[in-house]
Amino acid sequence: MAAKAAACAVRGLALTCLAAGVLRAEPAARYQESDALYFQRNESGKLEQSVERLERLAVEDPQDAEAAWRLGRSLLRVGERAKKKKEKLMLFKRAEAYLSRAVALAPNGPEAHFWLG
Repeated sequence: MAAKAAACAVRGLALTCLAAGVLRAEPAARYQESDALYFQRNESGKLEQSVERLERLAVEDPQDAEAAWRLGRSLLRVGERAKKKKEKLMLFKRAEAYLSRAVALAPNGPEAHFWLG
């Protein structure tokens, strides 16, 4: 009886956390392609393709915190690869803007805070 009660309590806690956004479900289908490209970023052109897709998502829905932090993350990686200091700085500033927007839109979301530093 006690084990059953404990299992129900754990299940209830997990559902409460999921509803509150503490636990995250799999990323929405709208991010699967850009995430796949990002995780293949060492292959030629994949990171840039990820940025292009995320830029479209960010334009479609400027209130999308998920797209904003993902775009910020990708722009940071593009900036790391840039050869010229001026280009690096521009990319890092763009990344910072998207990550700051994501924090403003979803202050409890850990991803944007992590990438913003």
